[in-house]
Amino acid sequence: MTDSPPPRPLPPGDWPELRPGWVWLVGAGPGDPGLLTLHALNALGQADVIVHDALVAPAILAWASPEAERIDMGKRGGRASPKQGEISALLVELAR
Repeated sequence: MTDSPPPRPLPPGDWPELRPGWVWLVGAGPGDPGLLTLHALNALGQADVIVHDALVAPAILAWASPEAERIDMGKRGGRASPKQGEISALLVELAR
């Protein structure tokens, strides 16, 4: 994968507003930022906290607000990985 240009702001539109207490799940597919939906980019740009997998490309995380906290909960071979229950509990805790 090549380096992507810096993210540009989304065009004006009727984008959903993220509200406290909500969790949005964004699938990154095979890792190509060009395959993300506009709603996914909007969610990344509004998120206060992003809990992501170890395989998420930096070019995708670049769409996040600079103020957003990033938490790597990545599952990777050869290293200890959090259980899905731990990840889910963290998402619930962060949404409160």
